[in-house]
Amino acid sequence: MPFASFVPARDAPRWMEAHSIVIYDNEQRPARLVSVSVDVTERKRAHVQLHAFTEALEERVKARTRELEAENEARMRAEESLRQAQKMEVVGQLTGGLAHDFNNLLTIVMGGLDIIENQIPRLPPSQATQRITRAPGNLRSRGLAAPPNSRSDCWLLRGNSR
Repeated sequence: MPFASFVPARDAPRWMEAHSIVIYDNEQRPARLVSVSVDVTERKRAHVQLHAFTEALEERVKARTRELEAENEARMRAEESLRQAQKMEVVGQLTGGLAHDFNNLLTIVMGGLDIIENQIPRLPPSQATQRITRAPGNLRSRGLAAPPNSRSDCWLLRGNSR
């Protein structure tokens, strides 16, 4: 059974552990008491220090865990931002490819309209020939075709401004 005792010459208590054995006589009455007391102050101090160290270590582990969780969350946000940027890049490439293909088709249509426009003076006047004559201008006014007398590989396709 541990207990503390104070030695008058020292400020700190000394921890003692006592063990006792009762010796009985033939009639089962207590005859003697044998006791041993051991100074366990150093063991008690080591236990207190170990407990304090354990608490400090647990607090450091909790703090580091919080730091790692915050870093992991930041990494996950950065990865999500990167995925979004990659998606936007793919959409941009796809849109650019579609615009290029559309421009190629418009070049073919405009070339065909130019050929037809050269043949119109030989055709009898009709509503169809009037529409064909207006078609290149309509396309140009909507920003879907190159202006007249321009290099077809140097113009940009503008989106619908509506």
